[in-house]
Amino acid sequence: MVRSIGSKLGHVEEVSIFESTNTREASVWVKIRFDVDDLITLSRWVEIMKGERPVLLKFRYKGLQKFCTTCGSLKHEYEVCSAYANLSQRSMEMMDTITNPYATVEERNNAIS
Repeated sequence: MVRSIGSKLGHVEEVSIFESTNTREASVWVKIRFDVDDLITLSRWVEIMKGERPVLLKFRYKGLQKFCTTCGSLKHEYEVCSAYANLSQRSMEMMDTITNPYATVEERNNAIS
């Protein structure tokens, strides 16, 4: 099933499944090769079992050189995105804080609340 879901995003190269322990939640890591011309998926509703409610899967990416949090492109960052100009001032301030690697957890939480 993991390969099937991953194959919708690109070519699956490797799958690692980690069981939960006392110190961490269960997780699944999938190494996928995909075209940088495609937009990446941050989340997707997936029907795990027929007839059951779909489950929201959230995707995290490791090793991206560039990523636009406005449009999802891997070719530029949000500051140079053509869609960025359409954001409200509040949205821009939130984006500045949320994408700042030096922002504290408290600063990030305050930006989105």
